[in-house]
Amino acid sequence: MAKASIKGIQSAQDLVRVAGLVAIALGVFGIVVGALLLYGSMQGQLATEQASRAASDRARHVADGLAEIQATLRDPQVLDLAREALNADDGRSERLDQAVRARGVQNLIDLRVFPSAVEEIPLGEYPEPDFSVIEMLIEARRSGRATVQVHYAGTSNENLAFAQAIEQGNPASGIMFMRVPVSMATSRLQAAAELDSIALIQGSGDQAAVLKAIGQAPEQVQLTPVEGSRLSLRWSRRTIVGPLSNRAAIILGASGIILLMSGLLVRRRFGALQVKVGSGQKGAKARPEGDGSSSAQDGVKRDAVPPPRSAPPPLSSPPLRATSALDTADEDLPDWLLDSDQLDQTEKLFGEEEPPPAELPDLPDTLAVEADAEPSAEPGLRFDDQIEEEGPAESDFFEQVEEHSPEEDYDLSMGGEPEDSATPELDSATPANSGLDFEFSDRGSSDAQEEVAPEPLPETEASGLQDEVEEGIEEEIEAELTGDEDGESAAAPEREALAPAGADQAEPVVDPGLFHPNGILGVVDEQLDARSATLIGEAIGAEARARGLERIVVGRDGRMQGVVLLSALSQGLCSAGIDVIDLGPVPIPVLDFGASELSDGSGVMVTGSHHASDINGFRIRLNNEILQGPAIQDLFRRIQEQDLSQGQGEIIEESLVDRYIERIGIDIQLERPLKVVVDCGNGISGTVVPEAFAAIGADVIPLYADVDGSFPNHPPNPSDPDNLEDLRLCVRNFQADVGLAFDGDGDCLAMVSSDGEVVRTDQLLMLLARDVLDKNAGTSVIVDAACSNKLQKLIRDAGGHVVMARCDEVFVDEKMRQESALLGGAFRGQIMLADRWYGFGDAIYAGARLLELLAADTRTVAEILAELPEVHATPEIRLSLEGDQAEELVTALIAEGDFGDGEMLTTDGLRVDYADGWGLVRASHDGPDLVLRFEGDDAKALNHIRSEFKKQIKARNPAIQLLF
Repeated sequence: MAKASIKGIQSAQDLVRVAGLVAIALGVFGIVVGALLLYGSMQGQLATEQASRAASDRARHVADGLAEIQATLRDPQVLDLAREALNADDGRSERLDQAVRARGVQNLIDLRVFPSAVEEIPLGEYPEPDFSVIEMLIEARRSGRATVQVHYAGTSNENLAFAQAIEQGNPASGIMFMRVPVSMATSRLQAAAELDSIALIQGSGDQAAVLKAIGQAPEQVQLTPVEGSRLSLRWSRRTIVGPLSNRAAIILGASGIILLMSGLLVRRRFGALQVKVGSGQKGAKARPEGDGSSSAQDGVKRDAVPPPRSAPPPLSSPPLRATSALDTADEDLPDWLLDSDQLDQTEKLFGEEEPPPAELPDLPDTLAVEADAEPSAEPGLRFDDQIEEEGPAESDFFEQVEEHSPEEDYDLSMGGEPEDSATPELDSATPANSGLDFEFSDRGSSDAQEEVAPEPLPETEASGLQDEVEEGIEEEIEAELTGDEDGESAAAPEREALAPAGADQAEPVVDPGLFHPNGILGVVDEQLDARSATLIGEAIGAEARARGLERIVVGRDGRMQGVVLLSALSQGLCSAGIDVIDLGPVPIPVLDFGASELSDGSGVMVTGSHHASDINGFRIRLNNEILQGPAIQDLFRRIQEQDLSQGQGEIIEESLVDRYIERIGIDIQLERPLKVVVDCGNGISGTVVPEAFAAIGADVIPLYADVDGSFPNHPPNPSDPDNLEDLRLCVRNFQADVGLAFDGDGDCLAMVSSDGEVVRTDQLLMLLARDVLDKNAGTSVIVDAACSNKLQKLIRDAGGHVVMARCDEVFVDEKMRQESALLGGAFRGQIMLADRWYGFGDAIYAGARLLELLAADTRTVAEILAELPEVHATPEIRLSLEGDQAEELVTALIAEGDFGDGEMLTTDGLRVDYADGWGLVRASHDGPDLVLRFEGDDAKALNHIRSEFKKQIKARNPAIQLLF
C-alpha cells in the first residue's frame, strides 16, 4: 500500500514535470514564431513605406508639371491678352496662343476665353463646351482656377483641360479655358524600382480611365492623388511577408513568454514542494545502524535532536539547504530548465570552497539551517531508487507520518515557524554531517566546534509570527498554485484606487466639447481622434448593455478620417461585449435600414453630416431612439467615471446597399419617367442615390456622385441655397423635370424645380402631407419650429394634427415616436416617413416618394409646385458668437423682449407668430452660433418682422453685428 502511494506521488510529480516542459516548449515556439512574424511584418511595412514614398515622389513630379502649365495661364501678360480676347466673337486670339506657347506650352489643342456668365453659354458637341466644360468654368469663377482633369478619356478627343479666371474685380471678368494633349502629364510618369506597377488614372474603381500604365497591376492596389487635379497614381508593391499586423505578432510572442514563464513557475513551485516533502521522507529513513533498536534510534531522533523550524523565506527565493549529488539523468540540461531541487544541486557544495562561519548565533531565524541532518545516500542513486530498495524504511516513514497531524505535515513542507522557538543544541552523538555524502574537511573535528543556539523569541511574539507566516503561505499557495479566484481580490483595492474619483473631480478624459445636445461632433485630431473614438465606443457599448442590447450596426460617411474612427469605434464596442455589424461606407438611411433589419433598431454612424470636411462625429441610435441631450451627456459621464462594461464582441462585415435599393424599388415605381439631376455633393449618398432612383424608373443625371471626403465642389449642405448653384444650372441646361440635392451622409434633401428655383423643405412637406393625410386622416404630422405657418395651416385643413418640435432631426425623431406620427420633417432637409416605410430620417426614400407624387400627376412639375402657397421667407441666417452668448441672448429675449401683439412660442429658442408672418431666433444645437429665420405673407410683412427682431436683439446686445 505504501509503495503504491509513493509511486502515485512520483507519477503526479512526473506529470507536473512533463506539463512544465510542454509549456516551456510551447512558450519558446511562440516567442520564436512571434519574432519571425514581427520581423517579416516590419520588413513588409518597410517595403510598403518605401513604395509609398516612391509613388508620392512620382505623383509630385506629375503635379509639378501641371502646376507649371497652370502658372502659364496666370502670367500677367497672358491675362492681359485674355482680356482682349473677350471682345472676340469666339473668344480666341492668335496673340494669346503665341504668348502661351512662348512660355513652354507648345502643344495647344484649344485655348478660348469665356465670359463669366457661364449660364448663358450654349452647350454643344466637341470642341464646343459640354457639361464638363461648364462645370470647370463655374469652379474657376468661384475659386480662381479649376481642378485639372482629363476630358473624353480613351477617345480620339482625349485632352487635358485647364481653366483659369481672369482676375479683374469680383466676380472675374472672364475665364480662360485651355486643352492640351494628355501626354503632357503622362510623359512625366516614370517607373520606380520600389514599385511593381504604377499607372496614371482618373476616377476610381471600375470606372477609372487609365491614361498610362507601367507593369501589371494586381487586384490589391494603392492610390496616391496628384495634387491640383483629378488624377491619381495607382500603384502596387508585392511583399514576401505582410505587411502583417504587428499587433498579432506581438500577441503571439507575448503568449509565448507567458507560457514559458508559466512552465518555469510550475516546475519550480511543485519542485519546491516535492523537495520539502522529500526532505521529510529522507529524515524518516535515515537511522544510525548498529547503535541499538529502532525505537532507541527514534528516541534519539525525537528527543535529542528535534528539528528546528524557521519562518519560510520569500516565495521568490529557493530554500537554503544541502542536497545530495546531481542526478545523472539531468546532467546535460541547462540551469534554466532544471527543477528548483535540481538547480540547488548545481550550486557549490557547502564547505567545499568557502568555509561557513564557526558560529550561528547571528543568523536570522528565516535563514537558519535545519539541524536535522539528512540521511546519507549512495552516490549516483536517485531518492526514489533508495525508497524502493529500502523496504523496511518505507514502513517506518509512514508510521512517522501517521503520528503527525495534517497541520504538522503542512508546516513541515512549508518550513513554518515552530511553536517552541528555542533552538536546542545538537546532540554530540549525532554528527552534523551524518546525513550528507561529503565531509566538512575544512572545519576540523566536530569536537572543536561549539554550537550556540540563537536567543529565543518571546512566546507571544513567536506565536504571532507563526500565525502570520501560516496565513501568508496559505494565501499565496491558493492564489499561485491552485489558481483560486481569490488571488485576484488583493488587486481589487489597487484598481479601485486607480479609478477616477468622478467626472467632477477628474481631468476630462475626452474633450467635453464633443458632446452636443443632438449628438457627438468635433474637429478631427484636435478634439476627436482614434483614442477618443475607442472610449466613446466603450461608453456606447456600456449603455447598450444596460439597455439589454447585444448587437449594433455601424457605418461611416465618405470623409477621409472615417476609416480610422470607425475602426476605433468598433474596437470600443467589442471591448464592451457588443457584437458589431460593419456596413462600411454607407449613407445614414442604409445604416438605419440595417439597424431595423439586423438589430433591435440600434446603429452608430460615423459622420460629419453637412459640416466641413475636417468635422466628424457619431450619430447614435439605440432601440430606435436617437440619443440626445441627457443621454449624450451620460456617455461623457461613463467615460469620466469609467462606468464601462467588459466583454468580447465580434465584428461581422455585411453589405446591405443592394437589398436597400431593391426594397425601395419594390415599394415605388414611377407612372411616367422623369428626368432627374441628383447632386450628391461628393458625399456617400453618391454610392446609392443614382442606382436607387434608376430602380424606380427615373432618368438620372448624376452630379458630383463620386465620393470625395474633401468635398471639392461645394460644401455638403443642401439647406444653403449657395450650394445649389450648380444643380440649378444643370437642371436648366439639361431641361430636367426636377433636381434633388443631398448632404454628406444622405439624410438631408433639397429640391430644385424645372425652372431652376429652389423648393424649400416645408414646401416639400406640404406635398407629402396631402398624400399621407388623404389616406390617414387625423394622424399627427411633426414639424420643427423653423417650418412655415402655411404648412401648419395646410395640415390642419387636410384633417391632420400639427405637433411642433425643436429644430433638429433628433428632436423630430423623438416626437415621431411619442406621437406615433406617419410624417415628420425639419427645415434643414430631414424628412421621416412611417407611411409604408420605417419612420427614420431617410432623404433617399423621401426623394423617391416625391418623384412618385410628381410622376403620378399629369401636369408638369412646374405647374404642380406653382400651386403651393406663396410666401416671402429667408433661409436660415447664422451669426457666429462666442461661448454662451447665443443662449444668454435668447434667454434675455424670452424674459424681456417686447414683440407687440405677436404670440411668443418657446419650443426651441423664441418664435413669435404674427397675423402676417413669424420670426425665429434660437441658439444652435451643434455650436455657438445664433440662428434666425423670418417669413411674411409679402415683402412688407417680412421686412417689418425682421426689423422688430433687429431692434430687440440690439437692445440686449448692441455689439452684435446683424447683417440681415
